Amino acid sequence: MIIALSESCPLFAPANEVHLHRFLLTIAWRWHAIADPSPNDLKKLLPPHVWSLYGSLLAREYGNLVNSSQSWVRHSNCGNCDPEKLATFYSLPTLVVVENAQTDGGWLKAVADRLRPAVARRFSGKNAMISVSQAGGIGEIPKEVRRLAERYIAARPHESVPLRVVALADSDAQEPGKVSDSAKEVEKAADAIGATSHILQKRTIENYVPDDALLKYSDQRRERRGAVEQIVSLTGPARDHYPLKTGIDKAHMSTIYPSDLKLELGVGDFIQDFLANFYHTMSASELRGRDGIGELDDLMEKLERNL
Repeated sequence: MIIALSESCPLFAPANEVHLHRFLLTIAWRWHAIADPSPNDLKKLLPPHVWSLYGSLLAREYGNLVNSSQSWVRHSNCGNCDPEKLATFYSLPTLVVVENAQTDGGWLKAVADRLRPAVARRFSGKNAMISVSQAGGIGEIPKEVRRLAERYIAARPHESVPLRVVALADSDAQEPGKVSDSAKEVEKAADAIGATSHILQKRTIENYVPDDALLKYSDQRRERRGAVEQIVSLTGPARDHYPLKTGIDKAHMSTIYPSDLKLELGVGDFIQDFLANFYHTMSASELRGRDGIGELDDLMEKLERNL
């Protein structure tokens, strides 16, 4: 985040230097930047030994602010802030809670890699800024969001600051607009604590894999070619809500599908294999084309606002 503090912020008081160092480490990690006070003012505020450690870094990050897409946060009542809480909050990684960290988290990173490379880099490295937490099922996401967000809520400087907690879930919608009750509970739980949520418009993450990428996948996984050919022949709501893993059974056949659709023809649990070995076959333009409504860019923007 791009953070504005007042010169009277207790964080700059000599008695709070330990918290100041914790906060400035997040600048060193390139998680955040300080927009106010300016480097010239900080040079006067900070003890000489602190400025000698961080001064050049603070000046460099200040110069990069104009090109940053991160959220701007102004601490309007900064003179009365709790420096320990402030340092704690900004040193916590941005948390993304998903059903399955390997598949849903891997898909999110793959999308970021194509649409927002700067965000994708935040997922890895020694000081990764984004932490993906596995709930173990969509019904468990609300519980995990409430549990894991407790320390963020306790340290949050004020409610205008994004909580830096994001809940992501499949809609499991069999048809457009028919979001599952479990997905609605995810959204409700996030809203209740001020976290960010995103419920996918399409049925699952698998429905966002572009046609060309699926076909390239089936070129190597020939046993799944028939299912893939049926999937890519679909258009509109049928393509968006087809259960790629299992295919459609007779009980769930609806008017959004062609009458000659082959039943129970699915690709299986392929997404982990796809992400590990074929995600490079997805291009940004193909992802956006499969998306169709700018949803993935909106998801990336939500994530960026919580960084």
